[in-house]
Amino acid sequence: GPDNRQFTIKLRAAKPALWAWLNLGDLGARYTDNFFHLPAEGTQEIRVTTTTPVTLEAFKQALVVRSLYDTYEHAT
Repeated sequence: GPDNRQFTIKLRAAKPALWAWLNLGDLGARYTDNFFHLPAEGTQEIRVTTTTPVTLEAFKQALVVRSLYDTYEHAT
């Protein structure tokens, strides 16, 4: 149906991403993996189970992918 609790995310990085992690904001979720290293040109597949059913659209809107790079303030 339109509401789902199981999602599979495939990530690929052009450059290495150290300590990448996923965040769904207010959506509660369990991840098969979180805080992982993504090598250059490598891929990572993570299965996510949300605590409540959500639409794919809501899931996409809530999803944020960050890495160690994002924890630093960048000069502009």
